[in-house]
Amino acid sequence: MRVNIYICLSAFVLGCNVAAGIHPKIIREKNSVTLRCPHSVEGKVRWSRERDGHRVDILTADGGRDIKHIRDPGRRYSSSADKSLYIQRVTVSDTGRYFCNNEPAVQLTVIPSETIKKKNSVTLSCPHSVEGNVTWSRERNGTKVNIFTTDGDREIKHIDDPERRYNSSADKSLYIQRAAVSDTGRYFCNNEPVVELKVIPPVIVQKIIRERNPITMRCPHSVEGNVTWSRERNGTKVDILTADGDRDIKHIDDPDRRYSSETDKSLYIGRVTVSDTGRYLCNNEPAVQLTVIPSGTTRLDAAERTTITLKCPPDVGGSDVPTWSRDAVEIQQQRRFHVSTVNNTLIITDLQPADSGLYYCDGKPAAYLTVNKDETSERAAPENLQPPFGLVLGIAVPFFVLLLLLTIIYCTWRCRFKRKVFFTGTEKSDHVYDEIQDGSMFHSANAVEILPEPKTSNCMIDYPDGSNHNDPTYSTISDLPPVGKKTETFLPNESPYSLIGGTFLDGNNKGSSKTTDNTYFLLEKRKAPGNQ
Repeated sequence: MRVNIYICLSAFVLGCNVAAGIHPKIIREKNSVTLRCPHSVEGKVRWSRERDGHRVDILTADGGRDIKHIRDPGRRYSSSADKSLYIQRVTVSDTGRYFCNNEPAVQLTVIPSETIKKKNSVTLSCPHSVEGNVTWSRERNGTKVNIFTTDGDREIKHIDDPERRYNSSADKSLYIQRAAVSDTGRYFCNNEPVVELKVIPPVIVQKIIRERNPITMRCPHSVEGNVTWSRERNGTKVDILTADGDRDIKHIDDPDRRYSSETDKSLYIGRVTVSDTGRYLCNNEPAVQLTVIPSGTTRLDAAERTTITLKCPPDVGGSDVPTWSRDAVEIQQQRRFHVSTVNNTLIITDLQPADSGLYYCDGKPAAYLTVNKDETSERAAPENLQPPFGLVLGIAVPFFVLLLLLTIIYCTWRCRFKRKVFFTGTEKSDHVYDEIQDGSMFHSANAVEILPEPKTSNCMIDYPDGSNHNDPTYSTISDLPPVGKKTETFLPNESPYSLIGGTFLDGNNKGSSKTTDNTYFLLEKRKAPGNQ
């Protein structure tokens, strides 16, 4: 019995030592993390992850290369020089226990992040089903505070909650109503990270209006019950009215009845004055930043990083050095602001959007300046910037290749056309079968000179029917009529060569009605005169 107790205690201590060697890490999703082996390693290192009792190999660091064992289309997993595991853009699915060569190294917890606007509500759930008591807590700036504990059907609050903004649901979730900026932090369910919550204040609406015009200002979000509107200027806050159902409870003197509320609890001001300038709050929450420009005031627009000169109104005088101010704050001589004593001007260099506002000279409105952020200047390229060489090359090369191809195609077609005309003389002509030996001289493309023929000429006749083509027969054509020297012009489709066709008897050269095929004759070279 005592031995068993010792064995159990030894196993417990060993388990504690092993668990103590695991380094816990908590990180928000979409961040990057590096997991290191518990001690220095040599040779190959295999990283794996265990979650819900199932272990999966991730990669093996083998020298200068990584052998992936899982699909990694986003290339999020890689190894470092010291064989550590580097994970980019972690997700909740990366949560688990990581092993370096089958040795526990890091317990990684990836928690989702959530951002909501102030006054909105949110529900936070435990990462898995829970039973029994559940304690919700929040950690901010390294300080962890318990919010409440659900014990059966009751809630035990650990913080002051006069407005009852924190409540639990049936599934032990945490429900926060009308979240405030102070609710930002990391939330835990039974000390287990759940979510990184960020509560941001609503954006204050900027409104600029000229004097004596009406304006309506709305709360940044929907509201219920009574609504109190107030104005803050120069650090002083003044309540204007409270919208209570169908009636308005005024907190300031309003003889002209300029202030009133509308159906949606908005604040309506008729015929605004310069004194209405300030920050307006709806139930103590910033809603609108209002600027009222006096009638007749010059309104100027200028680009960022430029210089502008503001002049005092004509009715301002008497002081050698005028006093310039903006939003009730006096402007002193400094690097970008220069007050001129010669012509009572204010010169502002290197303008910034924060320089916008209503400027006063000796207490009188001088001009309302609006500085616009110059986004185009950040994208504009210098005037002398040359186009990229790659772009020029990418346009020029295809153009020259296309021009070269067109030139080759045209030259090929042109050569074939000229060759056809050279051999045929015309676009369409019969083949040339006759050979004229030293017998004629051509004077033109379509004219041939036929010299006087001798009385007797030898011709070679090839009989197509039943004749031996290898044994040509020579015939003498006697008593040819004399032909004078003349020049004949042939039609475009006629050949300048001689095609002699005749009708012969089968075997006796006597007339017959049967016509043989065209016969081609080779004319004998003409003899010189006097030697016949």
